[in-house]
Amino acid sequence: MNINTKTAESKSGIYKILNKVNGKVYVGQSKHISQRKSEHFRTLKYGQHYNKYLQRSFDKYGNESFSFEVIECCPVDRLNERERHWIKELGSEYASNGYNAAYATVLFDIYDKNKKLNHIKRKPKPIVFTREVRQRMSESITKYFAVKENRYRLSMARSTISYRQIELVKEMLYNDYSKEEIAKRTSVGMNKVVHISNLNTFKHILPKYNYYIKNREYIQSERKRRKAMTLYRDGCSYKEIGDAIGLHPRNAMRIVKKNKNMHDDRCRLNVIERAAKVKTSLAVTLDKMGYNNSQASKLLGVSRGYFHNVKSGKLLRKYDDVNQVRSKVKPFNYNINHKVN
Repeated sequence: MNINTKTAESKSGIYKILNKVNGKVYVGQSKHISQRKSEHFRTLKYGQHYNKYLQRSFDKYGNESFSFEVIECCPVDRLNERERHWIKELGSEYASNGYNAAYATVLFDIYDKNKKLNHIKRKPKPIVFTREVRQRMSESITKYFAVKENRYRLSMARSTISYRQIELVKEMLYNDYSKEEIAKRTSVGMNKVVHISNLNTFKHILPKYNYYIKNREYIQSERKRRKAMTLYRDGCSYKEIGDAIGLHPRNAMRIVKKNKNMHDDRCRLNVIERAAKVKTSLAVTLDKMGYNNSQASKLLGVSRGYFHNVKSGKLLRKYDDVNQVRSKVKPFNYNINHKVN
């Protein structure tokens, strides 16, 4: 009986591949017949099929001479039984009728017999060690690994990378190279670099670097935090802070807002106010020296309105909140050699 529907191909069951020229068949089983069909014809097309008899016939007659048919749908636990039945029924284990292996049904019988014997075979009794034996075993292992040469020999026995490569990886991790760059420069797989960085292996090689390697991400984040807070107190903008620690300005802002306190804000305000006073004093001096608004604003790097307000006698604005300035007024370095036309 042939079942040739899409519904049947999506289920588990027995199928056959028929050579329409000579009538020979190949019988097989699958948990998902349509997927198995695609695998068969793909490997046949590229000449990589495991059944050499079917492959030779496919090469000789071509793809159009073969058809795929579902013989029977059945549960997964009955696949072996039903495949054996259809191999016998169609005689596909004989060279004159099909492409299955010779004595295929006999091989099925042997397989089922061995499977049954293995299932009923008694398990060996577990070995139970006394407390004294376990103690001696522990002491022996501890004594063995106390010798440096034994630790090295055991760790390198199955290693696919050299001792020098491991040293290079650890040295580069200690010097803050990224894992991707280390893998590229040392020709060590990324997986092994990650294992070394997590100290899953090779702890005994360059042990002085182990603490930093294990905690380097935390140490690096702490360095960035301290540097960001120092620059914040010095009156730098979030963009300048981000450029200095290698982060986006928004991420730099998050770090600052998470870690700042009243002391940091007070320091930042003092720096910004001192810078504003310096600019105001220089503006007054340039006004007395006879510079006009355009010349003085170019020299100081301020707007003409700022210089005009200073010249008019308006006092410098007093900031009482760090959010009022937003880093617009920063420390000013006056270049005395600057020439204004």
